[in-house]
Parts: sequence; structure tokens; C-alpha cells
Amino acid sequence: MNWTQKLKQLSIETGAKPSLSDFTSMSNHLKKFCPKLLKELEAQGELESYVSYQTMVKREKTIAWRDQGMDLKEAKDRAKREMYPTPEDGESPREIQ
Repeated sequence: MNWTQKLKQLSIETGAKPSLSDFTSMSNHLKKFCPKLLKELEAQGELESYVSYQTMVKREKTIAWRDQGMDLKEAKDRAKREMYPTPEDGESPREIQ
């Protein structure tokens, strides 16, 4: 999957940029729980794009759920659960649907 291209397209569509705290949190999560995925993304030169893309999608989902009436903390927590790959998913990158 070309995460760089997906990131560029999402940036054009939404004008969003990843937050540094979410970027750092996702990177640390990958290091701790998904080392295979981390190595695969690094080998492909896609780590930064993957993390940025997933972070931006998380932000967009949080905003959408908040706008639908969900409590902000609950919306952030739900988006984070969906954004972070689980160790079982660590074999290959997955995209938030």
C-alpha cells in the first residue's frame, strides 16, 4: 500500500495535519506492540506516512463523532482504539475503514 500517496490525498481533501502528540503516541505503540509492522513500514520507507495518515484519520473520526453528539473524550478514545493496530495485526499495515 502506498501510504505516502494516501496521505497526500487525505491532506488535500481535509486540509488536516497530524498532531505531534498523536504521531509520537502511535510511533511508540508500533515499537512496543507491532515490531514486525514497524520494520515492514521502515523497509518500505512508509513509516512516517503511515503514522501521519492514521493520525489524521483518527482526528477526522473524532471530530465526526463529536459532531454527532458523542462526548469528546469518548470520541477520542474510540478513534484511538480503531487507529492503533493490535499486535495480532502486526504482520502488515491496516487502514482504518
